[in-house]
Amino acid sequence: SPTNGDVVWKLGRDVLIAGTRAPAGSGDVTVWPASAATPDGVVWLRLGPEGEDALLSLDRTQMSAWLMTTCLLVPPGTEEEHLDWTLLDQLLAGR
Repeated sequence: SPTNGDVVWKLGRDVLIAGTRAPAGSGDVTVWPASAATPDGVVWLRLGPEGEDALLSLDRTQMSAWLMTTCLLVPPGTEEEHLDWTLLDQLLAGR
């Protein structure tokens, strides 16, 4: 949990994947591919409200390769199958 004014953004893999092809996300987290006016192969990631945001430039090729690797390891739609609920079950049972 955030402390001392830290901010935590949660960004779903599906938003990153979509953002490599078209604008995606909402609120304080948005992702979009570069336009013709910006460097080729760039994906932009904006974190925070406009005017107080951080704008990050990501290499589209590297990001796409990383996303592909995550999809091979954990196919989209199967994320819940890869969670281990043992610890939570034990905590809830008071063990």
